[in-house]
Amino acid sequence: MKRITLIIAIVLSGMLMQAQELWRGAEVGMTVNQIKEIFGDKLAPQSGVYTEYYSPYYLKVALVGEYPVRVDFVFTKDTKTLEFVNLEAIEGKADDVWKEFKNILIEKYGEPDDVDVSLYKVKRYIWEKDIQIFLEHITFGDLNKVQIQYHKIKP
Repeated sequence: MKRITLIIAIVLSGMLMQAQELWRGAEVGMTVNQIKEIFGDKLAPQSGVYTEYYSPYYLKVALVGEYPVRVDFVFTKDTKTLEFVNLEAIEGKADDVWKEFKNILIEKYGEPDDVDVSLYKVKRYIWEKDIQIFLEHITFGDLNKVQIQYHKIKP
């Protein structure tokens, strides 16, 4: 009986992975209304000028480890479906936040598949799993921020 239960669990987990969950129930391809159903009154409206993407709502309060983050749900303008989720630290010293986020992601996903440091002062760790995960530390001029992005895998 335990063997059958284990096989069923493995099959179900494989089926769930295909949905490409980006972050806490938000899946690739969801509509704005579906995101609103999941997060409800925790979402706040926002506006702005966008090119191929738009983010009509952000999550007011979320934590990664001990640090509060702003969570933006980013949709494609043409299909109006969820493309990626961006989590930006809003408190804490950037170097400390970077270390904490890096440790959390390594604990969950293992060592990054790629590490990139650009000329534009962006340090990026990349995990290629069922989704693509970027951990970025951006230091450019007065900008000093840490963010995690969960993207769908491009075909």
